[in-house]
Amino acid sequence: MKLLIRMTCCLLCCAAGVSAKVKAKDEVGVAPHKGQARQIWRAIVISPEGKKDPPGDVLLDFKRLVKEALAPMGVNVVIFDMHWRNYRFTCRPEFAKVQLPKGRAFTKKDAQYLARICRANGIGVMVGMNFLTHQNHGQMLKAFPQYSWPGTDRLWDPLNPKVNEVAFAMADELIEAFQADGFHVGMDEGWDFNPGTHPKAKDYSAATLFAKCVTDYHQHLVGKRGVKMLMWSDMLEDRHRKGTSGALDLIPKDIIMCHWEYGFQSNYPWLQKLVDRGFCVLGCPFKNPKATHAMVESVLKIDDAKMLGVLYTTWSNKIAYELRDALLQTGEQAKLDNTIKGIAEGMRRTLPMLMPARNHKGDQRDKCPQGIKMPSRADN
Repeated sequence: MKLLIRMTCCLLCCAAGVSAKVKAKDEVGVAPHKGQARQIWRAIVISPEGKKDPPGDVLLDFKRLVKEALAPMGVNVVIFDMHWRNYRFTCRPEFAKVQLPKGRAFTKKDAQYLARICRANGIGVMVGMNFLTHQNHGQMLKAFPQYSWPGTDRLWDPLNPKVNEVAFAMADELIEAFQADGFHVGMDEGWDFNPGTHPKAKDYSAATLFAKCVTDYHQHLVGKRGVKMLMWSDMLEDRHRKGTSGALDLIPKDIIMCHWEYGFQSNYPWLQKLVDRGFCVLGCPFKNPKATHAMVESVLKIDDAKMLGVLYTTWSNKIAYELRDALLQTGEQAKLDNTIKGIAEGMRRTLPMLMPARNHKGDQRDKCPQGIKMPSRADN
């Protein structure tokens, strides 16, 4: 009976897009009332990087990007991806020895500035770093090499209890620095994820071990910190043939699934599949404008409040100082990176499709999704 009650509560929370703990304040994914417009996420993930060290130049470039392009075009959530050795962690002394690449030594003060610019322009703020996967690009194993998965530096060891202690301290520092309402744990492309290569994982299948990882992170982020948890969904789709898709039935349903697919398809079936499994979902295109348009069309065809909207991915180190010109089609277009131009063209084509209908005053009222805190318009 207790198990049935817990399962029922979990499903109800998912339908509302929230955890039970934060349900009162967080209404993302709630079905709109009759006559009320459906809210759509128009989000973008950015990994900030400057041209010089310290990266003070990117702060002004980012302010112009937000004020002149992202906010006017309707972007309403920015997720700062701080995985790629682009943040100076202070939560553990071991991080002081990690060498950060030029232009990536962002501090808590920088994070506060970046977040303040977003909120002052009507844009909600989230943050993220890769948990478990892509650790060869992160800081955990640079500071604690003994915490790697046996035989690879691309994964940390989820069965070492000390790993989560450090990971959660890193997440807490980022959440507090950005005052973030959500945390993206990544967890994509776990190419080396195989319980058979881990001497302590003999009692786990790939699905149960992956589900354990997801659930552990959810307990801290949603259960303790009270923020939304987002993750890439490819490992749960078993796109990499790792046997992890069974974890879909073993993890909390209030996790927001980010389905990335960068090639053109006439339909993106996993968007509907994830919604049908009870998850809130974001479609995540990249640099192919035709594919971006097709994915947004697929998102809009799904008439379900759990289909939250779109998260534009921007895998480039030039976003802060080239995306503005690419979006506004100003400056020397021929000199802009082709990846940036592709991202911008996709956004220009599709952001209008995601905007709400104007009211009788000509306003568009859903700039920031419900449940994402917005301070007064200051520091603008």
